[in-house]
Amino acid sequence: MKKAIIGLPLVILLLSLIFGWFAINQYFRYVGPELAKKEAYAAELKKLEVDKEKLLLLDRAIEEQQRIQTTTNFYLWFTAILLISCGGTVLILIWKTYDKRKESWARPVDGMFALQTYKANGVTWTIDPNKTFTSAIGVADSGEIAELPVSNKVGADRQLDYNKSIQTTRSAIAVSQGEGGFKYAAVGKFLSGAYNKTLSTKNNGETYEEVPTEPLPLISLTQAWEESTDNKWILGQSELNGKKCSVDLLKVVHLAIIGAPGVGKTASTGLLLAANAVQAGMIVLCLDGKGGYDWLKYQKYFEVQETDATVFPMQFGAIAKEHNRRRAILKENNWKTIDESKGEIKHILVILEEFGALLQNIQMTDRALHQRIVIAVTNLMKVSRSTGIHFCIIDQTLADCPGEIKGIMKFYIAYKLNASQGNSVKMYYLDKLADHGEFCCSDDPDNKFKAWHTEVEFKTLPIEEREWHLLPVLPELELKGVPTEFESSKPLLAEVKDEENVIDLSDSNIVEIYKREGSLNKTTQAIFGNGKKGKYYADQIKPALIKEGLING
Repeated sequence: MKKAIIGLPLVILLLSLIFGWFAINQYFRYVGPELAKKEAYAAELKKLEVDKEKLLLLDRAIEEQQRIQTTTNFYLWFTAILLISCGGTVLILIWKTYDKRKESWARPVDGMFALQTYKANGVTWTIDPNKTFTSAIGVADSGEIAELPVSNKVGADRQLDYNKSIQTTRSAIAVSQGEGGFKYAAVGKFLSGAYNKTLSTKNNGETYEEVPTEPLPLISLTQAWEESTDNKWILGQSELNGKKCSVDLLKVVHLAIIGAPGVGKTASTGLLLAANAVQAGMIVLCLDGKGGYDWLKYQKYFEVQETDATVFPMQFGAIAKEHNRRRAILKENNWKTIDESKGEIKHILVILEEFGALLQNIQMTDRALHQRIVIAVTNLMKVSRSTGIHFCIIDQTLADCPGEIKGIMKFYIAYKLNASQGNSVKMYYLDKLADHGEFCCSDDPDNKFKAWHTEVEFKTLPIEEREWHLLPVLPELELKGVPTEFESSKPLLAEVKDEENVIDLSDSNIVEIYKREGSLNKTTQAIFGNGKKGKYYADQIKPALIKEGLING
């Protein structure tokens, strides 16, 4: 009985363990994984919800950005179209206003310019200045003017604007044609500006203008002298339009007169310039680099000295000392220029004849001195306006003149020269000028002026004799002429004289020295002197050594 009672709990315990193990086993095999899957599904759903919210936020951000970009583009295009429309409207309004004011339909039937009559060479022509756009105006050898049929489809103003441009070229061609100029150059000049000139009037009110067939008459040298003032001196006159070439030395400060030999640089313009300077109360100093040939005969009126490479530094030194003396006066009186002295201190005109050749001669004798002279002249020209010292360079060209000095020059008078020299001073017709007495100037480079032969009429000019002496007293210069002796740093191929010995380049002497010295370099030094070695010297003695078989050829 007791055993039955004890065994029953054991059986119950055993069954409980079996059922418990089975339940636990079933849980881990079936229930646990299912719950895990359920949790995984729930987590995945939660993640999907979060991703969905992110996508919705991103979508809304993209939509907002697109909306902003669309709005910005709209305003940009709208602003651009508005600006273009406004600008186009303004331009159209301006053009329409201009067009209505300028075009021929807003004028009388005949256009702005009425029909005009012109008399040329005894023949009167009727010309319609409004209808020349498609026509060609020509001047025959007889002087007659011809006009081809024209069109009335183009407004008068546009016709005239077009004609102004082509007539300017036509006029330049007329002026520069041939050696002596175009026969009817005055007619060409008339055609280029016919519509801008004031017309004379006949008794019956009909307008016309006389077209000259010959060069315009020029005033005389006496008239030019009388018309010149203290500040503006007339140096020539144009036969084309009567314009006078004048120079104001106080404004241009320095000037240059250039041209080929014998064209009239000194005898015409230089002499007239100096005479006007004296008449205006200036001191004229002339340093003649041609031995005084051109200027010494006028030393009663100008202070003239010959100059060359030996004395020019002293002469220029005297001018520089005068500049320094004047600067001290300006500083003492607190003046800016000598003009404030009210005439007590006179302006000085320094004429440098053949200045380029003079500098070349200085450079040949002493390069260091040449450099110092160029710097000194340049510096003085830069600052001499206040002290009233002016320079006039007279030379055949400015090719030998240093660039620093050419850069200071503001006014040029140029006689006949070749085209390349003319281009350097921006005068492009110098090769077309006459061989004598005709020049161009910086103020009107496309015109040409006739010069008076001042040398012939100089005695008729009322010029006073000089009363000044600024240049140093110099001994009479020796006539050196063109150099005849030249030195070379390289020996000649034949016999060359050394300071003491004569170099013997005979084959026998070369062979004898080579056998004694034993080397090519030592041989060249023994023949030509210590330090004289290298290919240049060796090449002169090799042929003799090769001939004797002493070296390999």
